[in-house]
Amino acid sequence: MSIFQFSKLDFVLQTGNGAWRKWKYSIQYDSRNITGISDTEYVIENLRPSTFYNIQVRAYVQNHFFGPLSPPVKGRTLRESGHNISFYWSAHNGLYETNAIGENVQLLVPTNNISMLTWFDDSVVYALNNGSVFLYESEASRVAVNSNLSPKAIPISDIKYAKSLAYDYIGQKLYWSNPKEQSMFRSNMKLSSTGARCELKERLPIVTMAWEMALDCPEGLLIWTTGHSLEKAKLNGQYQGTLYQTGLFSGVRILGITLDTYQSRIYWVSRSAAGSTLQRLGYNIKSAQLPMVIEKSQLAFVPGKKECGSITSFGTYFAGKRVTY
Repeated sequence: MSIFQFSKLDFVLQTGNGAWRKWKYSIQYDSRNITGISDTEYVIENLRPSTFYNIQVRAYVQNHFFGPLSPPVKGRTLRESGHNISFYWSAHNGLYETNAIGENVQLLVPTNNISMLTWFDDSVVYALNNGSVFLYESEASRVAVNSNLSPKAIPISDIKYAKSLAYDYIGQKLYWSNPKEQSMFRSNMKLSSTGARCELKERLPIVTMAWEMALDCPEGLLIWTTGHSLEKAKLNGQYQGTLYQTGLFSGVRILGITLDTYQSRIYWVSRSAAGSTLQRLGYNIKSAQLPMVIEKSQLAFVPGKKECGSITSFGTYFAGKRVTY
């Protein structure tokens, strides 16, 4: 199932009030033609998993006056999974959850200033701008620790001044960075009926200002950005190396890193005074390489408003798709 949305038909200038406006729409994909659509949102059923589709739409009147087809929109469906997939994100007023197609939006935790979040088993760990870290316990995690309490957010007092977070689902360790100490840490997490705490906290042998981090757990890699460079090391902090750097005084800032672990690629946004670019680089290639520019956008300045661009700051790579938020 996929939700397909499109814009309404633009009317010709100086069209009279009596002009025909009861258009219907048809959607074409995979040699199929769906007609009789009166809304600009339609749910396409019975799509094959992990399959590319080219979808086009056009307006028509009385079943025989058809307009031109729109440019094709290419997309790929999600891989088949036996699990219920949820997305978690933060906004200015709290932590939210939705399903994979953006329905059933729920406010989980009303709070301000969430700077980073990651998942931990059936829970979500998030950091605030002041560096404090909290764990939101879902209903599933509460059942796992035999607690009858409702889902809630609890502080993890063992972690201080955290800037970025990541979770190693194979080694069952939570990673975080502390720019104030120019360090990165990892620890096992222990959940109980009374809360959460760190066990066997370990400082990695890396001195760096890590503003964001991401993990490739099967390959055992830790990748992070200092703002002006992309760095990588093994999960234990050994064999550190530089993937790419812009220069400390270049005026270009690297942010929004996310990994495509299936193809060993890292995506990020390079932002400067001239605008933003979405770039990609292979992180398991030993030879020299330059990043590939995927998309560019110039900053548009509107009086009385902040600059606007088509590329956002943060995102994640999920099932062949980069989800921006």
